[in-house]
Amino acid sequence: MKTYTGMTVEDYLRKTFTGKDYNCRKAIICNDGFTMSVQGGTSSHYCQPRCLCNVYHKVEIGYPSDVVPELMEYAENPADPTGTIYGYVPIQIVEDIAFTHGGIKEECVYAIKMFLDMKSEWITLREFTAPSKEAATKYLNYFKKGGPGCRFKLEEVKQK
Repeated sequence: MKTYTGMTVEDYLRKTFTGKDYNCRKAIICNDGFTMSVQGGTSSHYCQPRCLCNVYHKVEIGYPSDVVPELMEYAENPADPTGTIYGYVPIQIVEDIAFTHGGIKEECVYAIKMFLDMKSEWITLREFTAPSKEAATKYLNYFKKGGPGCRFKLEEVKQK
């Protein structure tokens, strides 16, 4: 029996449950960079139960970033293993795949801060979530374009 630390796939599904009739979650990013879409909760997803809920026995996997042999028997199009969906995959298999790839990478909350010369202090302009510091830095660089001549910095606030 494997021991999971950090966020499990079931935790992720509960956390991203919106209660809406159709909910398309963002792809899971694992700590080693592997990604896969994990969906469930509506009659349009290949999951069990196939209804609006946030606890599943089987889920729909889509577009994994690498070939995963454990998924092949569930493939809609086995000829395109990274470009297809996999229906009714038992949740334990999905947990094992995430575990094999180092677990789910949890998003961090970052703050963009700007220095106010008149007060000689940094103020928070915006907080946002990002899957990595690189992604947050790209957003910061985009943000800087709107404030030439100002001093900005990025600060990690907390894990989400």
